[in-house]
Amino acid sequence: MTVWAVNGAAGFGKTYWLLYRTSEELKACPLEAGQQVLALTFMHGARQRLEQKLRGMPDLRGQYQCLTVDGFARSLRWRWRSLAQSIGQPSTDAVSFDEQCSLAAELVRRPVVGTWLATGYPCVLLDEGQDLDPHRLRLIEALALRSRVLIAYDDFQCLKVELRPSPVSVWLPSVCKPEELSKPQRCGVPALLDASSALRSGLAPVSGPGFKIAACASAGQAAALLASTIHFARTKTPKCSVAVITPARKGGYADEVVEMVTTKACGSRKLGPFKLRWEVAESPLLEGVEQMTFDGEKPCGEVMQKILADADEGAARDALIRWVLRQRDVAGRVGITFPELIGQARRVIAVTRARANRTDSGKRALTVHQAKNREFDVVIAIWPYTVAQDDEGKRRLLYNAITRARLQCTVIVQGAASTGKPPFK
Repeated sequence: MTVWAVNGAAGFGKTYWLLYRTSEELKACPLEAGQQVLALTFMHGARQRLEQKLRGMPDLRGQYQCLTVDGFARSLRWRWRSLAQSIGQPSTDAVSFDEQCSLAAELVRRPVVGTWLATGYPCVLLDEGQDLDPHRLRLIEALALRSRVLIAYDDFQCLKVELRPSPVSVWLPSVCKPEELSKPQRCGVPALLDASSALRSGLAPVSGPGFKIAACASAGQAAALLASTIHFARTKTPKCSVAVITPARKGGYADEVVEMVTTKACGSRKLGPFKLRWEVAESPLLEGVEQMTFDGEKPCGEVMQKILADADEGAARDALIRWVLRQRDVAGRVGITFPELIGQARRVIAVTRARANRTDSGKRALTVHQAKNREFDVVIAIWPYTVAQDDEGKRRLLYNAITRARLQCTVIVQGAASTGKPPFK
């Protein structure tokens, strides 16, 4: 097993060092004809940004595959479906994303599959390793048995309570000595750097030039501050990217504030309205399909009619209908079960997201989870009165929000009393 890892705070250049180390590996052991670097990450947005950076590496010359861990697991099991079936594994369409990764790891540990992979992918790199749960880490561990694996991670950016500490941060010290990064690269604003450092240390972040914490007594006051921040940021730097980030939209506070800014002029200066769109967290298709729940099998024709009636139009809905048609017309099936339908809906949504070309320019509103691994010039974090996390989770959420900013960050807090509670104390 040959593993190298780099650990560092947000904006400290983990991905840069991951790719630099990859270049050094390729200089020492150049890829042979037919070989590629396998680049993996957890989220599709992170995969797109990683692929852009891989394109700029002259040592690679296009010899790479950049996939999500889930996408790689599914494609691997499809490639070796005959072997999977012979050892009693269920089909790729019959298991969840978690099970897919564990089953793929089982295949990779078999010499015939592991050797085949190592021959084609002698070098595997993994970015944002802290997001992997035990199922996905199991696949990385299997790959490391025969390929050189390079990993970048930061345990503090793991937002799932059940993954503390992140599985990768527990595993890595047992197989290598991770390198620690200590110098920020993305942001040079002292107040922002001090605030992020304080949150990592369990201390209270403090306002300063470029970083502001403001308590607002009403949604109208918050909207006025949001409109003012957007206006003056865009006046100073017209093409700067602006992101409004909130821990969660549940409760409606962030929605109310954003709605005001997008529909009317706000504050005494009457600034706005501004075009500010929410990035969709869950596909409307998935929400529609989840409401179709039924027992047993439902005839394919009825399923298609329900999808047409209850799900919003779009590429994902069309792909799901085509799948139902294939089950009826090609596979000769009469009916479909609800678990099959919801599983396929999640798969077509994942494919749709993988093919989307997302840009971080302009203005948008999104949750902390959606903003992970991304960068914006100006960030306005809207912190509602209630955040469903423990104190440690709240610090991680706020940390992930403010470290998305390159130049400036304003935290709008609902109510003065909230500034006396974690993560602000």
